[in-house]
Parts: sequence; structure tokens; C-alpha cells
Amino acid sequence: MAQILVAIASLLKPQIAIYCIYQQISIITQNYVTTLHPTV
Repeated sequence: MAQILVAIASLLKPQIAIYCIYQQISIITQNYVTTLHPTV
């Protein structure tokens, strides 16, 4: 059972990393847009 969980976790790791990177990029983009256009 534990081996199955480890296999699932190893499969999901890349997707989790990509998701975290995507979140960081979106936050940076929002901050950048807010800095350029404070009225928005």
C-alpha cells in the first residue's frame, strides 16, 4: 500500500511543481500590472 502511495506522489510531484511555479508567475504578473496601473 505504501509503495502505491509513493508511486502516486512521485507522479504528482511534477504537476505540483508546475502549479506552484504558475501561481508565483500569476502573483508577480498581478503585482506588475498593479504597479503599472494603480487605478485598476
